[in-house]
Amino acid sequence: MRKLFGVSLLLCLVLAGPALAGDLPSPVQALKAGQFSLGISGAWQSEQRFKDADIKTATIYSNGSRENASSPFADLKLKDDQFYLATLTYGLNDFLNVFARAGVATGAKEQYSWMNNGRWSTTEVKLEDAFTWGVGGKARLFETTGGLGATVSVQYLRYEHRDEQRPLVNGAPMTLERFDYQAEYQQVDVAAALYQRLGAFTPYVGLGYDWARFEFSGTFGMVADYTGSGDFSTTNQDNLAALAGLDFALGSNFSFNLQGSFVSQTALALGLTFLF
Repeated sequence: MRKLFGVSLLLCLVLAGPALAGDLPSPVQALKAGQFSLGISGAWQSEQRFKDADIKTATIYSNGSRENASSPFADLKLKDDQFYLATLTYGLNDFLNVFARAGVATGAKEQYSWMNNGRWSTTEVKLEDAFTWGVGGKARLFETTGGLGATVSVQYLRYEHRDEQRPLVNGAPMTLERFDYQAEYQQVDVAAALYQRLGAFTPYVGLGYDWARFEFSGTFGMVADYTGSGDFSTTNQDNLAALAGLDFALGSNFSFNLQGSFVSQTALALGLTFLF
């Protein structure tokens, strides 16, 4: 019955569509064959930087003329994203776990500079809430009798159709009657972590590779004067991923986790996990 319930819940999370973006789950919680764990966590991503790229636009004016343009974007970053998610993990065997994640991303904003009529303008765009999804796996490489161990984790995560609010250009709202843009994001993480069990406490550190793509597209215009469309795509500026954290066992079935991520993105996550 326990296994049937766990497998059903895992399938629901995988098939539910978009789920959550966030940090890798704790590398310390490696399950034995047939075990499940359910984790609830919240994460705050302070900043993630992306490479400079061009936005491509096509504008059609009321007189029928058409203009195609390519304008540079610089210093693009995502800031203050908050992630609230549930992570279900299953032990395929004593050394290999798989997981699925579901939740919501909220509170993010884009900040960038772009070339506007020959001058650089500072722009800020707030993002609406987004339902996201993620899947991955974790392998325990070894654990000594003294509690020293190592794991390797990998995950893929993304969100789609995240609505963008009307931009603020140099602090003022952009003068458009119509602005309908949506953002998409996907990320791949691969990380190796080393941990040491010290009674109820298990500190760990890790390094890895982080690849992310951020893109947006949509339409804009003044109803009587012109309509247009634009699209933009870029990848993250830094690929090195560093993490450090601490697990604290709360009895035999619960554990608390604190984890920080650095370099490729700056983020802090708190989580509570139940083993069943």
